[in-house]
Amino acid sequence: MEKKILATKVRSLATVGDFLTLLNQMKREDQGVEEDPHPFTLKHINYYRNPSHEGRYRSFKIPKKSGGCRVISAPRNKTFRLILRYVNEMLKALYTPSEYAMGFAEGRSVVTNAQIHLRQNYVFNTDLKDFFPSVDQARVWARLQIKPLSLQRPIAGIIAGLCSVRLETDEGTVRYVLPQGAPTSPILTNMVCDTLDRRLGGVAKRFGLRYSRYADDITFSSMHNVYEVGGDFRSELRRIVEDQRFVINEKKTRLQKRGARQEVTGLTVGERLNVPQSYVRGIRNLLYIWRKYGEGEARARFEESYMAEKGHLREKCPDMILVLEGKLCYLRMVKGPNDSVYRRLSTDFDRLLHADEGAVEPLPSGGERLLAEGLALTASAPVDLEALNFDLDQLLNNG
Repeated sequence: MEKKILATKVRSLATVGDFLTLLNQMKREDQGVEEDPHPFTLKHINYYRNPSHEGRYRSFKIPKKSGGCRVISAPRNKTFRLILRYVNEMLKALYTPSEYAMGFAEGRSVVTNAQIHLRQNYVFNTDLKDFFPSVDQARVWARLQIKPLSLQRPIAGIIAGLCSVRLETDEGTVRYVLPQGAPTSPILTNMVCDTLDRRLGGVAKRFGLRYSRYADDITFSSMHNVYEVGGDFRSELRRIVEDQRFVINEKKTRLQKRGARQEVTGLTVGERLNVPQSYVRGIRNLLYIWRKYGEGEARARFEESYMAEKGHLREKCPDMILVLEGKLCYLRMVKGPNDSVYRRLSTDFDRLLHADEGAVEPLPSGGERLLAEGLALTASAPVDLEALNFDLDQLLNNG
């Protein structure tokens, strides 16, 4: 369904029956059928819109690089995943993120985010602590009713309920918040952060800085230094963030100066955009094993290192070929199609992919540790997943 048509339909919704009708229309068009033998029902909506029902999400923990664990809450079944997917399409038809929001916005990415901060003397990074759980159901409900969405109150209530999860705090209280893991959480946080972006964008202009935000990751950069602890800029930054009911993560706040490594959302931003050397080294190591000892040995080593690195995320390892293709596409996106490193690795991959597997040598034991370290780097994602909200099943099924 075209965005303009969908936006008109969503704004005209007034009752749960209207909402259900539109959901089923979107499902039929998505599946290319005139009649759906298994349509969404009012029972589905009434169950899934209640965030007190704990069976809607499956929650699990993944370790943070900084220590501790992050709770991921993913939709438990296909029906709920589809409902949230269509709700996300509705929201996308109504809303475009602010000019400062680089995450989860069409035509924007970690690359466009990093490009803003190229060739600057100072790059200042911080992030927002417990980003998604900081946004509660009531705040989402209120945001959906004002421009540019302007949804009617009952529809805002349904969507806010569908997109929230019950959270028990360490103090023993209960809150209803956005889950990290739902496909709707990224666009809803961008909506809630419109005022934050507008005010921080104003601070950037006042101090002569560049500003961007990728989910919870906030970056300022400039040719001059205004980032001293206790100075006017940091005081104003803290005041605005706290006024918007977020908390700065001091452990992830850092100032990077020209001459040392400057990084924005996983990419280096010196004179030109680049990936970390470890990213290229990981691809090169895996292609070396494939070329020297055969595809079977490469797959075995890849699966071993991947499961050691990310076995807590899924029981089944993704296909090595798909992972390599994804990594090369990412390298091309960052460095460009004419970059010599990308072209060399891409050519090596294509040759190996289309070559007949011949006799291979046994892997020497002396290289075990080095290759394991290299493959661990290959298995890691190009972007720090801690900074992002993601639909876990979709991410991993795509390699």
